[in-house]
Amino acid sequence: MSQNSLVSVLIPCYNCEEYVEEAVMSIIKQTYSNLEILVIDDGSTDNTGNILKMLAKEDPRIIYIKNEENLKLIATLNKGLNLCKGKYIARMDADDISLPTRIEKQVNFLEAHPEIGIVGTYIQIFGVRESIWKMDTKDKYIRAHLFCNSSFAHPSVMMRTSILRDNHLYYNTDYPHAEDYKLWCDIAQYTKLANIPEVLLFYRINENQVSNKYNKEQKETAQRIREEYINDFLAERNVPIRFIAQNTINDIQKLKHYIKERYILDKLLLVWYDSLENGKEIFKRLITSTDILNLGIKNTSRIFFRKVIKKR
Repeated sequence: MSQNSLVSVLIPCYNCEEYVEEAVMSIIKQTYSNLEILVIDDGSTDNTGNILKMLAKEDPRIIYIKNEENLKLIATLNKGLNLCKGKYIARMDADDISLPTRIEKQVNFLEAHPEIGIVGTYIQIFGVRESIWKMDTKDKYIRAHLFCNSSFAHPSVMMRTSILRDNHLYYNTDYPHAEDYKLWCDIAQYTKLANIPEVLLFYRINENQVSNKYNKEQKETAQRIREEYINDFLAERNVPIRFIAQNTINDIQKLKHYIKERYILDKLLLVWYDSLENGKEIFKRLITSTDILNLGIKNTSRIFFRKVIKKR
């Protein structure tokens, strides 16, 4: 295994004294050792800073950075991106645990696949609930999944620094609480995407996470990202339909004339269906009524919609 390529591991930290030592130690103990570990204390008011300074004294690869005031996550991440010196940037959260071979396997993957600019991994969720999150692994399916939601577990990703630098890509402050999802959509314009089909990170779920504290704002931001990403895709294909949550059944049905890939149609349908508060009622009327569409179109629509919506 070659360790010539420097990897920058970026770990924003805020009031995480309970978990941060375990998280950083999981990076220190990686089988891949050519690392710089940037730990950014975003104005913590607990013992986080002292723990990070202690760890920095014990391992010279750790670079301790302190924000004099709480800049919040997006600004802290962007500050970190500017400071990273490695060929690759690996993300890591201060309450998660990377398995020992994570960095090694991601570096080897990117070295072997120069067309790939970002690679994530499967994750083991633990904490208030437990499960394994298995993402799509192939580029075309990852892109299709971006119509619905993030295709990566944020703290599991490793990115080519050159993709970010060459295209001036950062986390966008206009998309709070879903900034990672927006970044993946932006990166997808310039490179291929992948996930390694192996659990290489333990992802902690707790009650203080963004998805719990800012659930409503996160959903609204994610919906805006979906519609922008989908409409960019439709425009590139010269599809004369603008995708919004208020599209009618007939609007969605027309997509079949322009998009032949079933896996793409399925994702678009799921986004549209999930966007409607009365989605289940719409589907019920679609497959039972005769006053919405004529029988021929209704039967076609039944086939088109049923398998996808049954997944909900």
